[in-house]
Amino acid sequence: MELVSVPMRGGVAGGLSTPAIAEAARNALSQWPSFSVTPLLSLDRLARQLDVREIWLKHEGARFGIGSFKALGAAYALESLLKRKSLYDEHRPGPLTVTCASDGNYGRAVAWAARQLGCECVVYLPRQVTEFREKAIQQYGARTVRVAGNYDAAESATKLAAIRHGWVLFSDSSDENYTAIPQDVMAGYCVMLSEIADRLPLADFTHVFLQCGVGAFAGAICDYLHSALGAEAPILVSIEPERAACVFASVKQDKLTQVDGALETIMGGLACGRPSPLAWELLRTRLNFCATLEDAWAVRAVRLLASGGGNGEPVVAGETGAAGLGALLCAADDAQLRLRLGLNSSSRVLLFCTEGATDPGVYASIVQGDRDAAADRAPAADVRRHAELESGPMALRDTAC
Repeated sequence: MELVSVPMRGGVAGGLSTPAIAEAARNALSQWPSFSVTPLLSLDRLARQLDVREIWLKHEGARFGIGSFKALGAAYALESLLKRKSLYDEHRPGPLTVTCASDGNYGRAVAWAARQLGCECVVYLPRQVTEFREKAIQQYGARTVRVAGNYDAAESATKLAAIRHGWVLFSDSSDENYTAIPQDVMAGYCVMLSEIADRLPLADFTHVFLQCGVGAFAGAICDYLHSALGAEAPILVSIEPERAACVFASVKQDKLTQVDGALETIMGGLACGRPSPLAWELLRTRLNFCATLEDAWAVRAVRLLASGGGNGEPVVAGETGAAGLGALLCAADDAQLRLRLGLNSSSRVLLFCTEGATDPGVYASIVQGDRDAAADRAPAADVRRHAELESGPMALRDTAC
């Protein structure tokens, strides 16, 4: 793990994802027939092992039946869009078509929400997205288009297609003069914190580890916690794959920075090369640390949860969903990282399992250590590289951070 501290900046505007905004989103989503509160799990066994006081895991694998937290942002933002567009839609032939780029989960969520609300949907996919995830999007009636490139190439293709066909760009990443939908997506994500606050005081947490792709999720959570707690906000740490660390690069350059290349990582939902400008402005003023994570630690986290190493009960977490736990495992195993992050026996840590096994083939390959199947099904060469590791919860004890 490579860790960089984020310079503290005061007096910067935020308030895009406040508790009041999140509560409005929760009230709206609670009217959906399939809405239910997702579990908040205590990983007490692991907390003792890592010598911290508490570890809590918000598990989004069952959210709306589609397997990830992305459903919160997609549903709320699309419902909000249709309310704003109601007059426009009356003079428009046929249903509204929304389009987005996705590494899998967001496209599935948008396709699902579009079907629920009577819209058409087209999802652009980078080349590394697995066939299973593509079919999971198509099952909701969406059309998918493959792009010969990474996530950012798919995002560019989506923008061009929206202009060419008159579709509504439905991205969770902002751009100049394009902020309303990303803001609503971020508000939907904060429903998770509203639910957590029903169980535990947010001020009790000392550390929060946040997966970071384009930054919409991490930025929203950071903004909510600073809006709610101010100076009492916990230590906030963003987690990115080491080969797709655009926020990390932006922090080091002190400006929004794009990283190029294949962006290959087992944490496919985080394989993004450019931060959302809206999220970046929040992250640069709210985060305490940015971290990059080797794929091996995500593998270890998936296996640990599957084995019951968290609290004695098996927990199903996808490879992106386990990234926050992977970062905690790595940090807790290194004395210098513990010191820098302030992790100790009094720490209360909040993690988000942002997805379940959204590709069962990849999940089985990770848990079982099936080298050949993993190489065939997963988008990252790192599955092959780490498949020989033992499948027990402490299998990667000697892997360098």
